[in-house]
Amino acid sequence: MKVRLEGGRLLDPRSGELFEANVAYDDVTGLIVAVGNDLGEADEVVTLNGELVLPGFVDLHVHLRDPGFTAKETLATGLQAAAAGGFTQVACMPNTNPPTDQPAIVRDIIARGRDAKKADVHPIACITVGQAGNELTDFEALKAAGAVALSDDGKGFSTVRECSKRWSARRPPFCRWSFTQRMRRSPWTVSFTPTPQSASV
Repeated sequence: MKVRLEGGRLLDPRSGELFEANVAYDDVTGLIVAVGNDLGEADEVVTLNGELVLPGFVDLHVHLRDPGFTAKETLATGLQAAAAGGFTQVACMPNTNPPTDQPAIVRDIIARGRDAKKADVHPIACITVGQAGNELTDFEALKAAGAVALSDDGKGFSTVRECSKRWSARRPPFCRWSFTQRMRRSPWTVSFTPTPQSASV
């Protein structure tokens, strides 16, 4: 079914300017089929009053709390809330119970997210087993299962040097935040700073 949005404002990514135009899209595929003023017939016409027509937003740091903390949030409710706010893709952090440190957990999150039929979910897996900061996870297996990046979500870890070596060799997306954390089992301080290798979906 062809739907035409009339009287909306679009953002020109080149100039950064807003301009008024109509947008036609296929309601089955969700694909935009035309942008302009005279777009011909449509099965449904939605009249806008200067509202912005934007592509779906992407959130690279969400906490869906599922599995394990579903009293706070479930995968389904989190993805529904994301879609209601205009977010079509979200990357969820691994601070679940159990933590997202195994390929089976990654696959489960993706499958249940697909079943929810709301925003698309992209799991970020743990850097270390159980987010405990010691043993590194199997980066390659997690990536093969569908993890889009690695993070211990704000927790420090004692295997920084080993992790850096493995990351340099394989280059999976690696999320880091700006903070300094004193390691309980180490006399030295680990500093994490943003890098161009932040997660991307």
